[in-house]
Amino acid sequence: MSDTDHMDPLALDIHDLAEADAQCGHSLSTWRAARMVRGIKACAMVLAAEREETMHLGAYLRGGLTEAIAELAHQVSCELEGLSNNIKAGERLPK
Repeated sequence: MSDTDHMDPLALDIHDLAEADAQCGHSLSTWRAARMVRGIKACAMVLAAEREETMHLGAYLRGGLTEAIAELAHQVSCELEGLSNNIKAGERLPK
């Protein structure tokens, strides 16, 4: 395996992603949380891909991605806390 095997691009099909999310049967809260976690993963992958010999992120971009991760993590935490409170209160999850 070469050093660049893990960097092969994958086609991103937004329609397939939306369809998969719609068919999962999860509540809107879990769907939103999952989307935010995927956003965190995407930001982290860009940061992890930075290599001196292949790609250099500027301080502005690196800082923006780091702040995006922090904001998304906070929003996921709030979404899951609200979901947990609803479950504890015996409320049905909205679809």
